[in-house]
Amino acid sequence: MNNLKREIESKWDGNLTFKNENINFTRAYTFNKAIKQSNTELVFICDADMSLPTNIVELLNKYISTKSSWFPISFHLDKNGENGKYKTEGKGIFATTKTQLKEVGFFNEEFTSWGDEDWEIFFRFYKNGIRPHRTWEQFLIHNYHESKRPEGYKSIYE
Repeated sequence: MNNLKREIESKWDGNLTFKNENINFTRAYTFNKAIKQSNTELVFICDADMSLPTNIVELLNKYISTKSSWFPISFHLDKNGENGKYKTEGKGIFATTKTQLKEVGFFNEEFTSWGDEDWEIFFRFYKNGIRPHRTWEQFLIHNYHESKRPEGYKSIYE
């Protein structure tokens, strides 16, 4: 943990908060807690294994406004990191405002495994009249990693 903190601090001069909790990890709970602790209006959720384009801030400003959110389609690298493909079902990244997130509700914490909590919230944005922009982003890259879901897990959206 200390090495990670030092590495982030060497590259970013913003405020960092690190807090350990003795709970079973869930993405939904972790994201909700971070969002609620934030003192900014913009909410940008991104998996740690994503490589972001240099114009990420411009993209956020382009797609986030009143009654719009951003759920970009990222390029997923293969195991060798040389090839890959765009996955329209790809997950792990979205942006909105805290006000809009409060309107539709935060992440559903009933999702305790990896996956589907972001699709579920996507549909809540849509149903609440907040347009979820879906754009193909060339330099938004999801780096390869093994994906292990619990035995017998099947996405509710497959």
